Amino acid sequence: MIVSIVSFGLGAASAGVGAYHLIKASDMYNESEKWFAECDPNCDDSQQSQIRSKDNEADHQSKLGIVGLVGGGVGVLAGLTFLIVDVSRSDKSARQTTPHVTPVFGFRSVGLAGTF
Repeated sequence: MIVSIVSFGLGAASAGVGAYHLIKASDMYNESEKWFAECDPNCDDSQQSQIRSKDNEADHQSKLGIVGLVGGGVGVLAGLTFLIVDVSRSDKSARQTTPHVTPVFGFRSVGLAGTF
């Protein structure tokens, strides 16, 4: 159970980092477009270099964002897998004395069952 919670947490953190980098990349692309609009059509070499540099930074941030989101998806899926495996290993007793919640998966349905 702890492994699944940790996996969910790491997945969420990775997705958050990925989203941050994608937002940062978008801001950099917008800034680059603004610089280009200010000097178009007579951009000199130094302005072109600055614009290309900003575009390259934005590309790098975009790649980091994609990797973060993929890592987040993998973490969440791993957490779900560990949760399912943990539930299938739990005590098969028909009666449990402690409060518990169990995920229930079925054809076109997902839910929770438990006692309190």
